[in-house]
Amino acid sequence: MKTRMIRLAYVYIIVLFFICIFPLSVKADDWGTLEIESVTYGLKTDASGTNWSYDADTGVLTLHGDISSAITAVPNGQFPYSSMTLIYSTDVTVAGNLVLSNSIINGSGKDTSNPTLTINGNIQVDGDLSISDARLSTQNIQAGELSISNSNVTANNLLGLKSLSIDQSVITVNIGISSKGSPITISDSKITVSGNNGYISCSQTIISGLIDIKIHNGMLVAESEGLIIDITEGSIIDVNNDISSLAIAAGDPGGLQLADQVKVRLPYEGYVGMSQGEKPVQTILNHDGQTAAHVILAVPVPFYIQPQNPSLAPGETLALSLVDKEDKLSAVAVSWQILSNKTSSSTYIDANGVLHIGADEQAASLSIQAMSADDDTNTAEVTVSIATKTPPKASVHSVQSTAAVAPPTAALLNPGLWLTTLLLALFAVALVAGREN
Repeated sequence: MKTRMIRLAYVYIIVLFFICIFPLSVKADDWGTLEIESVTYGLKTDASGTNWSYDADTGVLTLHGDISSAITAVPNGQFPYSSMTLIYSTDVTVAGNLVLSNSIINGSGKDTSNPTLTINGNIQVDGDLSISDARLSTQNIQAGELSISNSNVTANNLLGLKSLSIDQSVITVNIGISSKGSPITISDSKITVSGNNGYISCSQTIISGLIDIKIHNGMLVAESEGLIIDITEGSIIDVNNDISSLAIAAGDPGGLQLADQVKVRLPYEGYVGMSQGEKPVQTILNHDGQTAAHVILAVPVPFYIQPQNPSLAPGETLALSLVDKEDKLSAVAVSWQILSNKTSSSTYIDANGVLHIGADEQAASLSIQAMSADDDTNTAEVTVSIATKTPPKASVHSVQSTAAVAPPTAALLNPGLWLTTLLLALFAVALVAGREN
């Protein structure tokens, strides 16, 4: 009896084990769901349709043709791979959104001869997304960490919630690129923001390599102490309309590093700011404080010389400055020169626009010109009047004020004169009397 009870206990334990453990093992194998063309499949097993196939063993979703609705792949926490890989080898159009977890999108290359994946809706990734060797067109792309390499991507917006990395790619966006205050890295890429009021907005920023960034009617804003801009010679940053700006704030531990021949082209009313905010500077400095790149203006920017109609005297100096039409300091780099004939070798204007008038200058006025260093047809002039010094009349005035001429009546009333005359008369009388004796 005792032996039978022991056997029943063993059987009970075994049955209890299978009842409790087996459902858990089934739940662990439930990798989530895959919905394509409004049909839901379990990611646990292989699935396929007319234009697609999914391999659960490798986590690869392959698109063979157009998809008439959205693609949604939502694995739970038990998905055995770190990400799902979506690949395509022919032109593919997805009519709806592409909603994924951590994912990789792989194509056949970024050249125009390679197939294109077109998502008529949005690409939304709950996690990180890597796009490589792909030609991709969509409305908006949003992911945690968004990485694009060796690809050609066209979209309205690129949004990396945690970070955004663009490497060796061609990116065309209609509205903007943003990392929402998180790091953005752009290297060896061509980026065009083609729509109105477009932008590239980022916080911690690294822009390096051979760069070609063009923004229409918008701005490039990179504001962070972690900013590093290290651009290969021959790169172009072009903000090409009259309300645009290039705002760059740099400081420790970051730096502002540009190759010598980097061109920064800004239009009328644009500015280049480095640390000083909106205060314009004529050159961009690298982290050692040396001149790294001159600002090249895309179109001639009118400027004016202040003050207007100045007047100086020989021996005086005057600092001239450049302003735009709103009387703000101009960022145009210029050379200064005196156009009219000067008479003194001590009269000159230095590279900073400080005019020195020689003490012996005889000219009545001087014409001063500022010429743009990048466009010799873009100039401004001002006429400086010189006040001539009048010789002083101190000698004539001193004679008139100090010399006193006594009137004749005053001489007749002088006691000294009468006394001298009386003594001479007495001496004469004595001399006559002595001769008579």
